[in-house]
Amino acid sequence: WDDDDDWGDDLLAKYADVLKKDQTDSAQDLALQKLNQVPEDDKVIVEVIRDWVNVIVSDMGICPFSQSADKAGLPVGPVHYPLSRNVRPEDVYATYWHEVDYLISNPEKDISTTLLILPAFHLGNVEAFTSFTDTLSQPLEPLGIEKMIQLVYFHPQWVFRDGADRMGATGAANYARRSNFPMINILRTNQVRLAQKSIPTGLVYTQNEETLVEVGSQALHDMLVNRDWSALKDTRVDRRYNKLGKIAQMLRDHDGEPPAEVAAVLEEQIKELEAEAKAGTSTLTREPKATQQPPAECPASNMSQNTSPEPPAECPMSNVAKDGGVKIEEAKDGEGGGMAF
Repeated sequence: WDDDDDWGDDLLAKYADVLKKDQTDSAQDLALQKLNQVPEDDKVIVEVIRDWVNVIVSDMGICPFSQSADKAGLPVGPVHYPLSRNVRPEDVYATYWHEVDYLISNPEKDISTTLLILPAFHLGNVEAFTSFTDTLSQPLEPLGIEKMIQLVYFHPQWVFRDGADRMGATGAANYARRSNFPMINILRTNQVRLAQKSIPTGLVYTQNEETLVEVGSQALHDMLVNRDWSALKDTRVDRRYNKLGKIAQMLRDHDGEPPAEVAAVLEEQIKELEAEAKAGTSTLTREPKATQQPPAECPASNMSQNTSPEPPAECPMSNVAKDGGVKIEEAKDGEGGGMAF
């Protein structure tokens, strides 16, 4: 019957939005299930994290002081990747304090920084994870160990606290701290202080915002869910053209203590970047203009030209203070400052 066919089309049209929402919810549920799967092999988990560090943190320039998954810091040293499958808070506390002791008991040349991977600890509950990490940050000053270590945290559902109202949970900038598994980054305070003194934290915020918004939140979400960052492996930031990366490289070349003439040059470059950031004209992550000729020994930056239609998100820092922002300011004790790894 024709009437029956018309009635069926009308009914489908009437409930099209409901059906579409159900499909969207199903896709989101599937993505969440994939995100919460923990591989049985510890080696697989570590390799997933190392791949993320190599591509997002180092190659994309999210941390200007990360050289690779193996080397980071100021001065540069080895990165330590312990892994614990503990799920009870008391067991995670024990593992955490063991790793703190291990870091401060060994010289920087043997271990620069620690990324404690906790793949099964509140993997699907970022609120519970951040509540736990608060209990790690708060005692640093009363115990007097903020002079030795600083902490930065990562989680696949991380949302910057002070940027949540403006950019929401889907803002691309959140992916600066969205690793595939929950992690605690234990940093040496002397390195954090040196980084803060050398490069204002706000400049790192600004660069990370530009970089991640350029990639786009949906693309970053898909890569996080699939644990596959290969789509970004050809988007390495060319540190010869990336102003902030160039400054960080000069600092690393002198182990964070450049001679007076180099320090004067760095100071002027940082002032220029601060002015650009405040004026909203910063081009920290852009490659050279087409009319410019790059040095013969250096290929032009191949930073991805894909753009995102979304508005600029909060400038966070996967590797900065817990409550990131666009202000050029120092981080509080215990919050990692303008660096991680």
